[in-house]
Amino acid sequence: MGRPPIGKRAMTAAERQQRRRARLRDAPPVTKSVTKQETAEIERLRSRIAELEARIAELEAKRRATGARKAKHAKGGSPPRRRAVTGR
Repeated sequence: MGRPPIGKRAMTAAERQQRRRARLRDAPPVTKSVTKQETAEIERLRSRIAELEARIAELEAKRRATGARKAKHAKGGSPPRRRAVTGR
């Protein structure tokens, strides 16, 4: 035999869902707690990201300064064609 109804008669699916949503709405949100070790790891990764972004900016500036001759190929132009070597 199943569980007895909560009220005088069994709830419909809509009533059951309404009750569940009300219970979830009133409950505090569940959040994952962050440990000190995880916080340290996050900070270490953020500093590494900042270092890498600085390095990327440095390399892009260097490329802009010296790569003016190669700009056509870098912007999507075709690479120089090579001749086929034949045994003449």
